[in-house]
Amino acid sequence: MEKDHVLDATNGPVLKPLIAFSVPIMLANILQLLFNAADIIVVGQFVGETAVAAVGSAVIISMLISLFMGLSIGATVVMSTKLGSGATNISRTIQTTYTLGIFLGVLTAVVGFILAPSFLGLLNTPNDIIGQADLYLRIVFLGQPGFMVYTFVRAILVAKGDTRSPLIYLFIAGAVNVVLNIILVSVVRLGVAGVAIATITSHYISAVITVRKLVHTEGMFHLNIKGFCLDRTELKGIIRLGVPTGLQSTLISVSGLLTQSSINSLGTAVVAGQSASNNIMSFLAQALNAFSQGCMTFSGQNYGAGRTDRVRKVYRSTLLIDAVLGSLLGCLIIVFGEDLLHIYTPDSAASVTAGMVGLTTIMSFSILMGFQDASGFALRGMNYSVFPMLTAVFGNCIFRVFWIAVLFNRLAPDMETLSAYRFLVSAYPVSWAIIFAANSVAYFVIMRKEKQDAAQNLWKGE
Repeated sequence: MEKDHVLDATNGPVLKPLIAFSVPIMLANILQLLFNAADIIVVGQFVGETAVAAVGSAVIISMLISLFMGLSIGATVVMSTKLGSGATNISRTIQTTYTLGIFLGVLTAVVGFILAPSFLGLLNTPNDIIGQADLYLRIVFLGQPGFMVYTFVRAILVAKGDTRSPLIYLFIAGAVNVVLNIILVSVVRLGVAGVAIATITSHYISAVITVRKLVHTEGMFHLNIKGFCLDRTELKGIIRLGVPTGLQSTLISVSGLLTQSSINSLGTAVVAGQSASNNIMSFLAQALNAFSQGCMTFSGQNYGAGRTDRVRKVYRSTLLIDAVLGSLLGCLIIVFGEDLLHIYTPDSAASVTAGMVGLTTIMSFSILMGFQDASGFALRGMNYSVFPMLTAVFGNCIFRVFWIAVLFNRLAPDMETLSAYRFLVSAYPVSWAIIFAANSVAYFVIMRKEKQDAAQNLWKGE
């Protein structure tokens, strides 16, 4: 059994511990993305452009699992707040989180496998890739129980303060994924089925070794692998904080489907270029999101301990990190964009050109990506989960739907293809600015209220 070391974010400096906590999450997020990147790169090298577009059309997966991943974030906030308030027994929260991951993983696999063809039809997936896209989707959905168990057990480790173990486990699973990709595609010649099999194998490997970590941990974070439990009180807290986050992601995914449908109308070259550029930009998004998760965990502990002064320090530190890292990585992506895109689609100059249009348009405002994300996670750490959901849904969903339905559909027919694509993706940075502005107002209002409440309690002698 391993000793139980738990994060204490309520004392000491903020910036360095926040970086130390978040960097392993960032690296783990990047490794997670490498699963899909390996899929796209391998099929691009050994199969062709249509296979790249087929794998890229699998955005439907995010729509079905986003709600459940939001619930895992709710579990992290619940545990972090309890730790900050001095709780010494959170075993029922842990067992409920673990059981929820198993249940939702099986549910996602069944629903996704059955409805995959219907969803691809709704996306207006081009006829030349729909067969491969359907095969890839069905196989990947079969791996969702492993992916969900890993996601929810990882949420427990993050609340505990252990962000290094998930990184190590994902590195192991990622190495297996890459090796299997090469063998199944270049040697066995299974095409998109080969990369899908490699992906789900890596999901189950990461789930098994992550669960094993907590099973062999002693203390309050010990996991009983046979202790299936859905405690009503714990589940209520997880749902209260997690559903708004998950619902937000789900609705944003719906708007993403509308965007994907509009992109599909621009042709296979743009679809492939968008698939590759999206994968590249996802690395930046996940790097910044790691520090947002750190902000949420640190804010949750300090908010539970009543240390709003440290909540401010955590938020300011996160914005500083986002400003530096977002600007640096955004510039690097623009400078080396063509070289990166050639890795994904080596034989399609048209796809590379389209991909660069997307990269330069969005990455010019990369700093806003981190700011809007951090502002929402800071509010969630303070147990305000509904408002950031509303701002994200408005900015990323309602506003983008308006942009596509009213502006793009009206103006695009008179535009050259790449100009229409550039106009379409311009909605992203504009929506980020809207979200950050709204969340900032809410943050300052909440912190002012907390300061007034603390002053009143001090006056009353409480």
